[in-house]
Amino acid sequence: MLSPKDIAIEDKNVLQEYLGKSESSTYNFTTLFMWAGSGKIQYDIVDGCLVLFFHGRHHGVGCTYPLGNGNRQAAAEKSFEFMNRQSGSPHFILMTEQMAEECGAVFGNKLRIYSDRNNADYVYLSDSLIHLRGKKLHQKKNHLNAFLNHYDFQYERLGQKNADECKELFLNWKQGQKNHGSGLSEEATVRLLDNVDKLGVTLGGIRVDGKLAAFSAGEPITDDMALIHIEYADTSIRGSFNMINQQFVQNEWSGFEFINREEDMGLEGLRKAKMAYRPVRMVEKYFTEYEGT
Repeated sequence: MLSPKDIAIEDKNVLQEYLGKSESSTYNFTTLFMWAGSGKIQYDIVDGCLVLFFHGRHHGVGCTYPLGNGNRQAAAEKSFEFMNRQSGSPHFILMTEQMAEECGAVFGNKLRIYSDRNNADYVYLSDSLIHLRGKKLHQKKNHLNAFLNHYDFQYERLGQKNADECKELFLNWKQGQKNHGSGLSEEATVRLLDNVDKLGVTLGGIRVDGKLAAFSAGEPITDDMALIHIEYADTSIRGSFNMINQQFVQNEWSGFEFINREEDMGLEGLRKAKMAYRPVRMVEKYFTEYEGT
């Protein structure tokens, strides 16, 4: 019998054994912990595999395809029955290409598999984000130069002691938005900032006249890729978002070839902003719909 449990910070080591190193932002403990508030994401260990449960996604509860070296087929079948009992419409979500192939082999015509463009991760070359070369990134370079022409700044490695300062900047940013279409909720951001040290993420910021003007948080996810979890800036300072984007990668992630800046969640403004930085590729994700027996 499956028994989903809430994700706590103390679960990091247990879950990390199953998550391993993945290019997908979904299969990262920090990502899961950030968004797990109020039981939105839960987990269970089934037949030696990790299964993640997402509540309220699509309809009812959706599961990830099992991760790990246990009996994935048995775990998948039990997850399928669990979802069927919960909503009558079992569906696996946020699957990698390998998971989608295995899921198709196990369930055949019961499930139809679709590409999930809204949740595909954007991947960039770190060198491109640092130097902004070429005509396609000319506008981004102009914003960066405008910042440099008007402000003296300092980049600073931040830490847990700066969490309240970062929260204040985030809340000021949020209040200035006509709609909170960035998709980054206050709860998720606060969960990360309250646990910077325990999560092991890197936090960096830029200061203008001694005041925090922007900050970002990220961590390595593979040997050649870093993942950016959050990024906020004072929008009254032109180019502040461009500057923290460039400075964070230059100071913390220049040794990694690729930067994963997560998905756009189907939000038009966020998609436009992410495409403007010219991703080199996407980390594709997939979901299923129940076709019946």
